[in-house]
Amino acid sequence: MADVFISYARRDRPYAERLARALEREGFNVWWDIEALRSGQSFNRAIQQALEGATCVVVLWSATSTSSRYVEAEAYWSWEHEKLHSVRLDDNIRLPVPFNTVHARSLGRWRAGQEDPELQRLIEDLRAAGAGTKPQTPSAGEPEPSSRFRDPLREGGEGPEMLVLPAGRFWMGSPENEPGRGDDEGPRHEVAIPRGFALGVTPVTFADYDRFVQATGSKKPNDEGWGRGTRPVIGVSWEDAVAYAAWLTKQTGKPYRLPSEAEWEYACRAGTETPWSFGDQKSELGVYAWYEGNADRQTHPVGEKRPNPWGLCDMHGNVWEWVEDCWHEDYEGAPTDSSAWLGAGGGECGGRVERGGSWFNVPEALRSAYRGGVSAVFRDGNLGFRLAQDL
Repeated sequence: MADVFISYARRDRPYAERLARALEREGFNVWWDIEALRSGQSFNRAIQQALEGATCVVVLWSATSTSSRYVEAEAYWSWEHEKLHSVRLDDNIRLPVPFNTVHARSLGRWRAGQEDPELQRLIEDLRAAGAGTKPQTPSAGEPEPSSRFRDPLREGGEGPEMLVLPAGRFWMGSPENEPGRGDDEGPRHEVAIPRGFALGVTPVTFADYDRFVQATGSKKPNDEGWGRGTRPVIGVSWEDAVAYAAWLTKQTGKPYRLPSEAEWEYACRAGTETPWSFGDQKSELGVYAWYEGNADRQTHPVGEKRPNPWGLCDMHGNVWEWVEDCWHEDYEGAPTDSSAWLGAGGGECGGRVERGGSWFNVPEALRSAYRGGVSAVFRDGNLGFRLAQDL
């Protein structure tokens, strides 16, 4: 049975889903969707079984739910059985007696970011009550989610800094009403990330890539006169990126690769469903990204802008980033398990997907769902990559 049962009014369903996904990313098994009942199941019996089996019951209080007899009944049951965790969606509403005497977390201003302090306090409350486990519990010696590491290279030095991301689920693509949306960003579909993985905290830098060039005698990419070092490597094709990942795998003994397009968007969104990982106000973009409005028509050293909610830098802007997938015109028939979408479904594997936008692009092209596709042998001054690693 589920760790957490979410009780809510039908009008608050979008909020309940966002909270369920956020809790699932933290390792909780959540029961929230009454529409998932199988044909022929008794509604009342299924609700009662879910309540009885849950370790905790999270009640979402809103102006609508305070007048819902179903929510009130579930709240009374969970209060009597010492499972109740109240969450206010509106701080100004009056809760029914006796729930106005029970402490409630306030999530009215939460917008799906995983690092919100009040959300984290709710997660701590649920864990203290015995619900859930940390996501992607590692085996001995494996890194914890959110931990960072650099793998040592056999020939000296270290690989790129990596961040461990948890398993989870998210909605890939953009809703039809998102400003700037292209037809290739749909249909929007839910994708499962079945296992945790690591992703580069930043795009691969010239310092990282030049070590590979020196060791292998590969072609040295042009920096366009902007400088090397901690600037993101540019002028590399998809094939160059794959070759670097293969070399890094041999140097470290760890499985490096390009991320799938689904993994990239999951990491970019970092638990959000807004156009950018920081929200829907493009006026804030300059705090998080280098783009045509502030970059002075060149790349900039990685990590100078504010990271996304999971601690990843330059997911929006600075350079476009290669991913593993072959180019498809839309998501019709796309995988739902986070695997790379290759030749199946009409994929054009001579062209590969690029993500994130760059110093050259307008804000709309830096949205989490925005995508492009170019030839796998294409090289340009606004195109680089970051790597993933299987754990």
